[in-house]
Amino acid sequence: MQIIANLAIQSGSNAPDSDTPFPSALEIDYIRYYKQMPCDGSLNITDVASLDLSPDVYNVIIGTSINLSGNFTVQSGQQLEVIARDEIVLGPGFTAEAGSNFVARIDEGICIGANKIAGNPDDNSPSTNKNQLSDVINYSSSLNSLSVAERTDCNVKIFPNPTKGKITIEFTMNSMSKYEIYLIDMQGKILYSQSPIENTNIEIDITSYSSGTYFLNVIDTKDKNAYSHKIIKN
Repeated sequence: MQIIANLAIQSGSNAPDSDTPFPSALEIDYIRYYKQMPCDGSLNITDVASLDLSPDVYNVIIGTSINLSGNFTVQSGQQLEVIARDEIVLGPGFTAEAGSNFVARIDEGICIGANKIAGNPDDNSPSTNKNQLSDVINYSSSLNSLSVAERTDCNVKIFPNPTKGKITIEFTMNSMSKYEIYLIDMQGKILYSQSPIENTNIEIDITSYSSGTYFLNVIDTKDKNAYSHKIIKN
């Protein structure tokens, strides 16, 4: 397969005419591509030295269940995403330092290619460690990065969107105190947060941020649900 990004000259009704600007330019923020990764079953990783956390690639571990423990530290400046079908356990000896970009999430379709992001386990799910994924979402802010399920069924309005500067966030849900919000960039860096939400209307000034895509993540700390809303900065 190949990716082509160009300004090809069209024919027919799309052909250039006297009003077509020449020369033209194509401005690209980034191009992202994916490939299917093998699902290696149950993984027990006790030494981070067994991994190559290269800054040149996006580092991912995939399995049905994954246990990270022992001599395992994601250092400041390093990035690692862990995706499991059933369970992620962050055991004794696991540390993600401030400034690292560590993401852990459950995806029930990861081993069959469905790539459907699942919700967090319900209260009846088996639990072997208090630091399993159902709690990771509450700890993420201390890691300077955040992982959320891409659900959008939360009562939140964001306007104007796209925007060139300030955005207004309007909440219509009940029990505001159980929610937290995080504004993050494409690398998962938290740019703004409020915990708990104090007002039904919040204004955030993103004038100084570069053009591109950002995400407003709303975390339901009681029910362990997460909601993601895309924001475009012109």
